Amino acid sequence: MLKPLNILTLMAIGLIVIMGQTMAPKDALGQEIILKNLVLDNVGGTIQLRFGIEMNNLAQLKEYLSEGTTVRLSCLAELQRKRLLWKDDTVLSRKLAFDVKNNPLTQQYTMHNLASGRTRQSDTVESLIQEAWSRLIMDLGSWAALPRGNEYALELSVRMIRADVPGWLKKALFFWSWNIGNEQQYRLNFSY
Repeated sequence: MLKPLNILTLMAIGLIVIMGQTMAPKDALGQEIILKNLVLDNVGGTIQLRFGIEMNNLAQLKEYLSEGTTVRLSCLAELQRKRLLWKDDTVLSRKLAFDVKNNPLTQQYTMHNLASGRTRQSDTVESLIQEAWSRLIMDLGSWAALPRGNEYALELSVRMIRADVPGWLKKALFFWSWNIGNEQQYRLNFSY
């Protein structure tokens, strides 16, 4: 006779196998985020980060959107002061996020900037992404906040996730990755 713990283990393994079979083929295609023209600049005394993002597999992104998935592009920029013996100290940090959806009734793609609250619409996801993500700007703060004579590093982390996954499912399947493709991280070292 099977014990209750063994039954739960078998049920969990069955769920993993079923979910793995239904989700693995799409995830195997791999959505890659490509960073273009990363520039760190001084604009009126503020630290400004400019960059562009391209996708290498828009067909896969369209498939997710046509299934009703809300896809979120999340960008996290951290300006860190480098230390010799300790972990680098984060001086400034900013986030930028966009939610992309497909409305099957209107045949329109919408992109909502979570930071500014601005929404864009287009008939094609290609034109929407080109228009919104080809030139992104993040204001990181004032140059005066950085003590002079130090070594710094800018770390930019960019990832795409499924934004509409219920919290209870994330907790139940804590071992499951909700990323669409791989998270990309970029590091730029500089002296100031």
